Amino acid sequence: MANKWHTTQFQGVRCREHPTRKHGAVAKDKYFAIRYQRDGVRKEEGLGWASEGWTAERAAIELAQLKKAHITGDGPSRLKEKRRIIEEKERALEYDALTVDTFYTKTYLPHAKREKKENTWSREDNLYRLWVKPTIGTIPMKQVSQIHLEKIKKTTADAGKAARTIQYAMVIVRMIFNVAKMKGAYVGDSPTSRINMPKVDNGRLRFLTQDEAHRLLDCLKLRDYQAYEMALVSLLSGCRLGEITSLCWQDVDQVNRTMAIRDAKNKTSRVVYLCNEIVDMFKAKRKGLVVKPGDLVFQDNKGRKIQKQPWAFRQAVRDTKLNEGITDRRLKFTFHGLRHTYGSWAAQHGVDVLTIRDMLGQRTLVMATRYAHLSAQAIKAGTDKVAGAFRGIADAGDTTNLSIQNKGG
Repeated sequence: MANKWHTTQFQGVRCREHPTRKHGAVAKDKYFAIRYQRDGVRKEEGLGWASEGWTAERAAIELAQLKKAHITGDGPSRLKEKRRIIEEKERALEYDALTVDTFYTKTYLPHAKREKKENTWSREDNLYRLWVKPTIGTIPMKQVSQIHLEKIKKTTADAGKAARTIQYAMVIVRMIFNVAKMKGAYVGDSPTSRINMPKVDNGRLRFLTQDEAHRLLDCLKLRDYQAYEMALVSLLSGCRLGEITSLCWQDVDQVNRTMAIRDAKNKTSRVVYLCNEIVDMFKAKRKGLVVKPGDLVFQDNKGRKIQKQPWAFRQAVRDTKLNEGITDRRLKFTFHGLRHTYGSWAAQHGVDVLTIRDMLGQRTLVMATRYAHLSAQAIKAGTDKVAGAFRGIADAGDTTNLSIQNKGG
């Protein structure tokens, strides 16, 4: 038979021919193996093909080395053990040479795309390419040190970026090394454990007065009606922009006046109670439309999910001069300020901090305590009070002196 084993001129070395594959012009390819005794048991281990560089003489040399190692105890005495040692050395060399960008591109980014929302990993990727990669991208991971990270911090600060951006860059580095440890590509503490994270002062937040809120909404109505609708939902429900843009018609229950939030920032779902203004807005928006339960309530001009703050909102803030004369970026009003305004108004009108936490869908009291420590009310009652403040009812109270609060974030 063509695949029958044949002895060679070297003791303990034999070979067999491949039935069809040629090596060279005429000869068939040959596979070499070695046979030997180990502790009274016959062992046989395959080496490889002639087309891979193996010959009977090379096989005999390999066998002699294994026998010598068995006698002297110096080195592997079995081919399997020798191959394992070689593979470990190769992995060690790969580990020593693994650069930050190679790991990020081949492992971390695909991992982030599987585990995180698109807008999250996309923002991380942008920050990585702008501030992290230029400094440490070509450096082997095991060589990244504190001095490299301090350089990232300095480069980002010299570019005029805020402490928050510097902090995010460091967090991205930390996540890269944490995933590398999890995947077995890095051993030891992350280099970020040896640096001081920039301190971010979000101690103050900008809230709107009732007059400012009405002026902003009136301006939005003229500029972009959908942006007005989104702003109204945030102002009178406390929802985040991402929660609003992820909202589907199946999440809106106009009969029970509730809205299901399924795509929350803290990965928990919650129910939001709706006031008259939002219910009426949803009724008017859906009137005459043929929609499927899974259709997005708010879409861009191509029917896709909205990914960022509407441009019309920025323009309306400019037109109403809400940020005029304000140089501190922490006090500049953005779409997220509508959510903070909701929480602020709730606190000003007697809603307790536990209820505010639930109204805003926060996991802890830390964020909610920025607004106030006031009397206990139910979530539905708190929502009605905020809506009442918006409508300007008699007991709404004066909010003109409370548009800037402490302990923000």
